Amino acid sequence: MRGHMQQRGPRSWRLKVFLGRDGNDQRRYLERTVSGTRRDAEKELARLVVEVDDGRHVASAPMTFGELLNRWLALKATTVEATTVEGYRWIVDRYARPTFGERKVASIRTLELDDWYQSLRSSGGAGGAPLSGRTVRICHTVMRQSLGQARKWGLIARNPAIDATPPAAARAEVSPPTVEQVRLLLASAFEFDPDFGVYLWVLASTGCRRGEGCALRWRDVDWERGQLAIRALHRHGRRQPGRKGHEDSPIETGKPGRVNNGAFTRTPPPLAGARLAVRSEPGGRRVPVLGGSGLLAAVAARRLHQLVRPPTSSARSDDGALA
Repeated sequence: MRGHMQQRGPRSWRLKVFLGRDGNDQRRYLERTVSGTRRDAEKELARLVVEVDDGRHVASAPMTFGELLNRWLALKATTVEATTVEGYRWIVDRYARPTFGERKVASIRTLELDDWYQSLRSSGGAGGAPLSGRTVRICHTVMRQSLGQARKWGLIARNPAIDATPPAAARAEVSPPTVEQVRLLLASAFEFDPDFGVYLWVLASTGCRRGEGCALRWRDVDWERGQLAIRALHRHGRRQPGRKGHEDSPIETGKPGRVNNGAFTRTPPPLAGARLAVRSEPGGRRVPVLGGSGLLAAVAARRLHQLVRPPTSSARSDDGALA
């Protein structure tokens, strides 16, 4: 038997099982402390030896999960789009690293991952609010892929995230607004804030996404051809390259101020095609204005919420603006 048992107290036993030598030719052991009778300790030692023989433990130098995440992100940067890596990095820094960063990779268990997913789902959002099932599933993707890479590198014998259970993907029914509802929304938006009205008008006229609309620049508009090029998007507060396969995607807009189907014919006179930005006002309030480097997608979402659901005087967002 490759195991060793040492009594540490009246009912305490220290168990050691030889794993082999790591890449630095250092001897590695699996160690456990158990309480009970000598017979109990012998049974636990025999179980550990079986696990080692089955390959469930490997002889590798200990690595923290934070170190693993750094190596995994560096590897992903060579295989996927930059925007995808940025999304993973945001999930890592906001959720995974604070919880598991200091833990040894080999110490993470499936039960802990399931408890973590449930905690995120119930209170992992801003201010202790529930976190969306989609975001929790992305957290699971990060854990599964990074721990899977750790297994390929020989740091662990099996991936605990494979048996974890993230929340099911919710498929919500999408009920698009009618043309009359969109017209009413745009009219209210221009009355509420002309600059923000331009932003919504562009989205309604072209069908581009929120972050793509925030990243538009003058150079993206081809007035002669009546096209708008989607080259980038705002994500996590930064302007990034557009989605894979959608770089420099032209959107036919017909004549300036019209959509091909003729549903929207209003041209906001001096504002059409303008760049939107965020300006800081006294008190920390940030509002969209013309010119500058782009409207932040998160700010756009809050202003749409303001427009659709008028706030109370006491409700304020994180940046000081009414939410």
